[in-house]
Amino acid sequence: MNRKNKEDTANKIDVLREEIEKLKRKYNISNEEFEDMLERIKDKRDEIEEYIKKNPLKSIGLALLIGYLLGKLK
Repeated sequence: MNRKNKEDTANKIDVLREEIEKLKRKYNISNEEFEDMLERIKDKRDEIEEYIKKNPLKSIGLALLIGYLLGKLK
């Protein structure tokens, strides 16, 4: 990664950190509560990944159905 890319990435990380802090203040969330929320999100992500691995055809069908329904909403 060249110097410009590193600087761009660092700037994006700083912006994300600022946005996270704004959200924490807006919703009055402590660092501990935020970390707990992130952990629950990661756990759900892992559950979804496991379901997809065990049921690939169902997952594809469900994704197609959701896409179709969302397309009909427009």
